[in-house]
Amino acid sequence: MDPISQGVVGAIAALSLSPPKNLRVAALAGAIGGMAADLDILISSGEDPLLNIEYHRHFSHALAFIPFGALLVSGFLFLFLPKRLSFATLYLYSFLGYATSGLLDACTSYGTQLLLPFSTSRVAWNIISVVDPIFTLPLLVLLVVCLWKQKQILAKVAGLFALFYFALGTTQNFRAQSYQSQLMESRGHDASTLRAVKPSLANLILWRSVYECGGTFYVDALRLGTFSDNQIYLGDSAPAFSAEAHELELSETALEDIERFDHFSEGFVAYSPSEPNFLIDIRYSPLPNSISPLWGIHLQETTETGHLSFETRRQISETQKRNFLKMIKGK
Repeated sequence: MDPISQGVVGAIAALSLSPPKNLRVAALAGAIGGMAADLDILISSGEDPLLNIEYHRHFSHALAFIPFGALLVSGFLFLFLPKRLSFATLYLYSFLGYATSGLLDACTSYGTQLLLPFSTSRVAWNIISVVDPIFTLPLLVLLVVCLWKQKQILAKVAGLFALFYFALGTTQNFRAQSYQSQLMESRGHDASTLRAVKPSLANLILWRSVYECGGTFYVDALRLGTFSDNQIYLGDSAPAFSAEAHELELSETALEDIERFDHFSEGFVAYSPSEPNFLIDIRYSPLPNSISPLWGIHLQETTETGHLSFETRRQISETQKRNFLKMIKGK
């Protein structure tokens, strides 16, 4: 998730085992621990454009790396903070904060390699958006008041709220899966080999449905009503990429890049209908029923070292913003 959410959740986790006299230090260590794993975003290479997405949410987010990550954070803090806390206590707060990072990211749809080095699978539970102020702002308020009033109980209230929100996201995910199944059945697409639902930006009401059937990806938006009927905003489709079905005259490096992009995208790789030589990660788009990509790789554009070119397209138009809000409102 975003750095603020990571820091707030890490701080709340550390406060859960902190006596009142250590609340501020515990919050600091937990917050830094919660954000530290995302330093992997600095791993990049001008010669290899895919290196950044390959190593983001990689080893630094793995469960096995938590003790080492906490050691790095606590060692850094121990050098600069007044020595009124033992290193063991500082390590505990850093550990609690760092332990939340990978798990929180796994709640999103991006994919987090929690099980390294035992498995390279990308864990994505799809129960919360990568940015969700409805989740983050209440936690932030409770954290600030907790530190201001020195009331640890507020940190525990914040923890309960976070668990409630995750439970709500899980419930909504199951509802979205059921609604997606109904949609697929109505189309006669029961033989889907790859499918997913994910919350759209900053809410748990409007969900993106993506599934593959017969070599084509179908994308739709599902609005899950609470006091009203569910709604479908029909979307677009795009041909699924298949290395076996398409003969590609590419270098070994380029073919390896396609495999890396496919692993990063968890198999949700499609051809852009308007750009046949542009492979897109169809999990994401500015609108939940659109196939306009947020990023992709060019099959005929390479770097000097032979790696495929990676391009991001995160511009969102005013029209897309208005349409997004209309979908959330059910219009």
